[in-house]
Amino acid sequence: MRSVLFQNAYFRFTEVKNGQENLLISRTDQLTGIENRRGLVSFVGTHESGWKLRGDYVTLVMFDVDFFKQYNDYFGHIKGDEALQDIVSSITSAFPSKSLDFFRYGGDEFIIFFDEPNMAEVESFCKKILVSVRNKKIKASPDASSPYLSITLGAKTMKANEIYTLNEHIDQADKLLYKAKNEAKGEGIVNGAKITE
Repeated sequence: MRSVLFQNAYFRFTEVKNGQENLLISRTDQLTGIENRRGLVSFVGTHESGWKLRGDYVTLVMFDVDFFKQYNDYFGHIKGDEALQDIVSSITSAFPSKSLDFFRYGGDEFIIFFDEPNMAEVESFCKKILVSVRNKKIKASPDASSPYLSITLGAKTMKANEIYTLNEHIDQADKLLYKAKNEAKGEGIVNGAKITE
């Protein structure tokens, strides 16, 4: 009898463990090792009520890789994949004491979330992201405007109130990203202010 109970408990434990592992796999971007869009939605779903309860100021940083299509066309998709891995690695390495809430949104677009009420700290954080990629010195394709791959970012800080939504936050950061890309690649716009490294 004890053996049957043990076996049943073991099988239940194994099912739960496998379910948790499968959930983690489904939320992980297989190329870069960070979370994917599904992970992003889950992350916000888990934290949103706490943000709203406390009235947190939450920043969404959205960036993409400059001239990435040309990079893939010139070097090939295998090198393109390696470049994305190097970019993610350079950014995570720039914050050794911080666990980044870092997501691959799709293709060469990425999102980082963090809560910080100090706008000077938000700007400093974003500059550090730009510098970390620039310092990696990943050789760009000949038709790029810089000898090394760079990223351009848009960041928007929003107070999490009762009408806060992830879609609106992404939309606001996305508009800043494309404004920055139209003005100067390799730089960023944070809450409407242009930043450079």
